[in-house]
Amino acid sequence: MSMDTGCNGSLKMEIDQDDWGCVEPSQLFTSTGKTQSLRFLVDQLAKNNEQDNGTGPQQLGTSQHLKCTSWNGVKYGEQSSCAQAGINGASPLAVFSSNGATSRKKVPKTILKQKRGFRMDKAPSLKRVTFEVERYVIDNLKVGSEKETAEAQMAIRLGAKLPKSKPINYKQLKAMRHQQKAANESDSGTELLRSMNDQSKKLQKRKNVANKNMTKKQSRKTKKASVK
Repeated sequence: MSMDTGCNGSLKMEIDQDDWGCVEPSQLFTSTGKTQSLRFLVDQLAKNNEQDNGTGPQQLGTSQHLKCTSWNGVKYGEQSSCAQAGINGASPLAVFSSNGATSRKKVPKTILKQKRGFRMDKAPSLKRVTFEVERYVIDNLKVGSEKETAEAQMAIRLGAKLPKSKPINYKQLKAMRHQQKAANESDSGTELLRSMNDQSKKLQKRKNVANKNMTKKQSRKTKKASVK
């Protein structure tokens, strides 16, 4: 189909009758030209499906062979849509050349062979499962120290570095240890003094009690002697 503009600016259409699906302007709404109607194409497809009847590819007659059209001036041969499938356990594959000759190749059985059953090449890894469970637990934890510690542990497992500790000044550390030792010694000295004072007080009490008893005895003796 070609379009030319006239002198008055109107469009003039020239229709090539060999074009696929083209009709004359007078038959635009009455005829479909060489193109078959949609109803006819649907019925033809249903008939082909009924002929197959779910049994796989069948050998078709010569009337059902499809003619390959030319493309860029190169003509190809004829191709059968389903031709002698299942020979020697393989499906024939038609290959066309530019000179019209056809050669058939067979698909290997390994491609057509269906895998039966299910075989796992590798054992299932539980790393992702445990990660999802830990993340779920962390999300459901309440805000607090438990959630912070769980998040820190998960971050360390994922490759996070531990927080750096504060630098230590050994001179200050030595001085602090001397102070602690002196404080402990002073505490032990005060405790010793307290214990000694307590013991002395106890001894003094015992002496006082013994003296009182002696005085009482002496007073009794003097009373008896005076009575006699």
